[in-house]
Amino acid sequence: LFWLLAACALRGRNATNMSAADDEGPSAPSKARRTSKRKMPRPVYEEDARFESARAFDILEIVKAQRFPNHHCKEMASSEMTLNYIRSDGLRTPLLFHENTHLGMTLPPPTFTVNDVKTLVGASRTVDVMDCETQEGLQMTMAQWANYYNSPTKKSLLNVISLEFSHSQLDRRVESPSVVRQIDWVETMWPAHLRNKQRAATNTMDKMKYPKVRKYCLMSVGGCYTDFHVDFGGSSVWYHVLRGGKVFFLIPPTEKNLGRFRKWSSGVHQADVFFADQVDGDCSMVTLKAGDTFFIPSGWIHGVYTPVDSLVFGGNFLHSFDISGQLRVASLERQLRVPLRYRFPFFDELAWYVAASFEKRMRMLMAPSASAAPQGDGSGHRHDLTPFELRGLRELEANLRVWLASPQHHKHVPAEINDANLLVMRFSQHLACLRDDGSVVANVTAAAVADDGCNGAEAGRPVSETPTSPKKKSKTSSPRKPLDVSATATTTT
Repeated sequence: LFWLLAACALRGRNATNMSAADDEGPSAPSKARRTSKRKMPRPVYEEDARFESARAFDILEIVKAQRFPNHHCKEMASSEMTLNYIRSDGLRTPLLFHENTHLGMTLPPPTFTVNDVKTLVGASRTVDVMDCETQEGLQMTMAQWANYYNSPTKKSLLNVISLEFSHSQLDRRVESPSVVRQIDWVETMWPAHLRNKQRAATNTMDKMKYPKVRKYCLMSVGGCYTDFHVDFGGSSVWYHVLRGGKVFFLIPPTEKNLGRFRKWSSGVHQADVFFADQVDGDCSMVTLKAGDTFFIPSGWIHGVYTPVDSLVFGGNFLHSFDISGQLRVASLERQLRVPLRYRFPFFDELAWYVAASFEKRMRMLMAPSASAAPQGDGSGHRHDLTPFELRGLRELEANLRVWLASPQHHKHVPAEINDANLLVMRFSQHLACLRDDGSVVANVTAAAVADDGCNGAEAGRPVSETPTSPKKKSKTSSPRKPLDVSATATTTT
């Protein structure tokens, strides 16, 4: 399944901690503690994995029928997956690699088993499990889960949906692709001193010091199906099938498809309708085998079928090349009132760190010392931000203005941000000077780019060490309308 590296954007209410969700699995231990039940029509954030007999459609027959040829996913050589490629593509296309020689990943050998996972994360580690038939959430220890997974007979389908294993002994055995580490906001924007404070290996929110969604282990048994969903916060996903296989149904996040998804996911007959049949053929079926590595871009709607018992590693990440898509999904989550524990952790706080980091970067780019050969408009300045980044930063600036206008949001402004209003004002001023073609439309004097209280965050460094509360919103010129953000989607309450 595709654990969907991350509590799949919009998924199950039954898990108790932040996580990544995906597949399903067979049978249950006798005394596993049930945490919740779902009786009413499920909202979009619920994972839907059940026996075929409980559905109005037969997922295995759909897979066999091959009704959805692949016209979205691009197969590439691992040597092609570079930062330059992402800068040119914006990571808008699902990518499939049949070898990972040049991806810079660290992975266990193919002989690695669920028993090895148990040994490295601890036999007593509690894991969230989904009962695919009843949709009830279970909690089991890794020892119980391993016994169940290895049992030759299984009376029910169970699925581990949220084992994030950073800071466990398994952590050092798995590393994400190098290009992911280069662009991942958690790696490059979140203050290092906060990441270094993380001690707990679990994803309990009150013990989380940073968005802990980088490394997931998904353990699924054959026959599981996870219904269509979007990963939380519009995060992108890297996904490696160590053992077994997966079948993905991929639907691009067009406005039309997202509108259909919103309607379908909130409908009372969601389980009776195979969502791919609602998008006029705009769906691709992609089969993954052991050894394959897969990238799912921001906002892509997808369902996952597990044909055989599988062991998958993956992770979620936000990045600067599709900020608009990430904001769009976060907005959708707010509109659908997805509980905070099923959203990307610290999404708004991370957005502020990103704004501070880019404010400093733009300020340095436009400083006189950064000037290049004079341009036709006489500016004499160039910048290296891609059009993808610029468009996304403009949407981010619009959303920050809306967030600042809401007193409820002020608690999400990190303490390291000295003056949020000043930061947004400077951020907006810098953006107004940058063109998509790399030119700067006006000279910026040293005084204009001087730092007077708006401290930016360098990669992995705190924005400042002098926390203050957000001040009353400053008057600024004609703010942009934020992307797809309704009045109910401006705060994370």
